[in-house]
Amino acid sequence: MKVQLSDAYRQFLGGFVEVRQLLTEASKASTTVADYRFCSPQQSLVRAAVVLLAAHLEGFLRRLPEDFCDALPNSWGAISDGQRRYLMLRGWRHLCERIDPHAADAFSKAGSAVTARRELVYVSRWLINPSRFSRAGVHTQLRDFYKLRGAQSVEQLTRDFDREGRSVFDSAESRGLDRGSLWTVVEGLIEARNQIAHGEQSSLTPNDLRKYCAVCIILVRQTLRHFGDDH
Repeated sequence: MKVQLSDAYRQFLGGFVEVRQLLTEASKASTTVADYRFCSPQQSLVRAAVVLLAAHLEGFLRRLPEDFCDALPNSWGAISDGQRRYLMLRGWRHLCERIDPHAADAFSKAGSAVTARRELVYVSRWLINPSRFSRAGVHTQLRDFYKLRGAQSVEQLTRDFDREGRSVFDSAESRGLDRGSLWTVVEGLIEARNQIAHGEQSSLTPNDLRKYCAVCIILVRQTLRHFGDDH
């Protein structure tokens, strides 16, 4: 599955160019704060770039599961172990949402039995022909990205796409990267974005923005590998 060529990745790269342009301008801008200004011209550009970078990262993570699902073939034998785990996990969650196995009459009443049978057949078709899943519209979605300060939200999202339930941070660590540093910088970016969105002052510099940009590129590339690898 060539996730590397996904729409999510292309759109992120287009947005990243925009952030880099703001970084270039910020590096040349004045650091003087006029009496009537909230912050310096440099700070204004850095703050704008931080908000855009966080938004483009969020957009990438929201779109990538759709690309993953759209790339599923029409044969169970043609998909990877990670894709199989994902389909079975989503099937199980779908059935739990539609059928209450703890209800005393979950399968005894005629109507309940018909519903259970219909939902079981519906999910089984995903396993016979995985491409049907992409049309079902029930794929995993990014949740509470800003509320959870980014990293925890990314971890929850990416666990569904690994056969052993590992997150992209676990995968990155297995490839020799520093999990703690990735996590901390992602949280730092989202925390900075949240402060700006709430009108709070900040002391961000172009170097801070460069660090955020570098880690976002690493995270995006590791996420692509996480989604695309057979593990």
